Amino acid sequence: MYVANWVGNLILSAWIWHMMFDWMHPVVTGIVMFFICRIFLRRSRQRSFLISASAQLWAFVCLTGIIYSDILDELDLHYDMLPDYQAISMLNELYPSLALALLYALFQTLYFALGRIIFQYRLSSFVITAWASNGIGFASSVMMIRMVQYWYYG
Repeated sequence: MYVANWVGNLILSAWIWHMMFDWMHPVVTGIVMFFICRIFLRRSRQRSFLISASAQLWAFVCLTGIIYSDILDELDLHYDMLPDYQAISMLNELYPSLALALLYALFQTLYFALGRIIFQYRLSSFVITAWASNGIGFASSVMMIRMVQYWYYG
């Protein structure tokens, strides 16, 4: 039960972080995925756009669907706030952004694996595309958040 509680808290924390601070992650990841599909996979502009937009939408819908469904309530998982002394040490944008990127990459891998059933394509190239674009999106979003913090707080 401890692992299920940890996974539930990870998903809830990543979703809260995504909605509050890291909303630019799917945008940056979608742009990077578009260019990877366009340049390396040699897809047309329309197909590259559809692939990247649908993969981002799928990951967002999966993450939000888990939050709004009764799965977490049925498993009796509730968000546990950390004590103050632990919460202060967690004030770093690196860990929640990484958790969000990993969840998006996992959901997009599932998306491409399910799409492989209908369409015939090399799954490995799209899985590498999903993980690479989420890695670049993760690094870019962390850099953007740090730049905004630096500009705002001086």
